[in-house]
Amino acid sequence: MILRDKYKQLKRIWTISLISMIFLYAFTIFPYRNTFFLIDKMYYYYKIIINSNNSSDWEVYFPVILEESGEISSVMNEIKSFGNYSSQIIDSSKGTALKLTGFGLIELEIDSLKTNQGTPYLSLTNYSNHLLSYFYDEQKPLPVWIYSNISNLNISCEFSYHSYCLDGLLLSTINYITWYHYLKTTTIIMDWNKLYFVIYVGFTE
Repeated sequence: MILRDKYKQLKRIWTISLISMIFLYAFTIFPYRNTFFLIDKMYYYYKIIINSNNSSDWEVYFPVILEESGEISSVMNEIKSFGNYSSQIIDSSKGTALKLTGFGLIELEIDSLKTNQGTPYLSLTNYSNHLLSYFYDEQKPLPVWIYSNISNLNISCEFSYHSYCLDGLLLSTINYITWYHYLKTTTIIMDWNKLYFVIYVGFTE
């Protein structure tokens, strides 16, 4: 009877140990966005400022936020704005673009927290270089195409994202790298303008 109880106890311990090892192995091979994350979110911030010094109507094409899958991010439907303009997402000669038509000064802003869909990026940029090169050299500028139908238009743009999650095994918050893309106030000409985002990388704990 005593031996049987000890056998049951050892069997129970062995089963618990095996299950723990399986969980630990799964956590090791899926370190990023794995199924054990209770919370897995991505924070998006995108701001555009357009300022015209005259009364002429302008038409400008800006990048849109794309998800890792290449699909247009749903945060593009959450634009907060100031000024007189209209917008639509189009397929331009340089790629998917946010077409803005208006006059005077406008400000657009996206400030959103969504379920993590992977690393987001901007259209009208060199995405492959963004993934490979800029992680190791955050001071290297990222080329971006922006179109305007008039000259002497002042624009600025800022895009950042940051992911964080709550680990379901360790119950601890895991933060990843924050990417900052910044285009200082620039005067653009009529036609496509090749400009450059300055990239800053912020490491979080």
